[in-house]
Amino acid sequence: MSERWIKACESALESIKKLSSEEGKDRLELVKSVRISLMFMGKSLSGWMAWVNNPNTMANFSQEELKDMNKYLCKFAESFIEYDLKTTKLGLDKGLKRKKMVERKQTRFVI
Repeated sequence: MSERWIKACESALESIKKLSSEEGKDRLELVKSVRISLMFMGKSLSGWMAWVNNPNTMANFSQEELKDMNKYLCKFAESFIEYDLKTTKLGLDKGLKRKKMVERKQTRFVI
């Protein structure tokens, strides 16, 4: 499993590098690129969760290795959540909240 996972990660990394370096993308291509990047991140996070939730796996890492993982992942998570917050606020400024409320009112019914 680990060797297949490494090959899959290397392939994903190549795809992401290719997606990020292409010039002249239209809006649809940009959305596709974002979707694919998030999909790869989701798969990776799922793998991390499987590792972290398995005491037998985590017991193989030293205190220093765990400190390094913790430091790197906390910094990454902080950066990603800050970007998420910024983008969510941008979406609200563009009226996405208003559109969602209109959709809810249209789909609301009582049985």
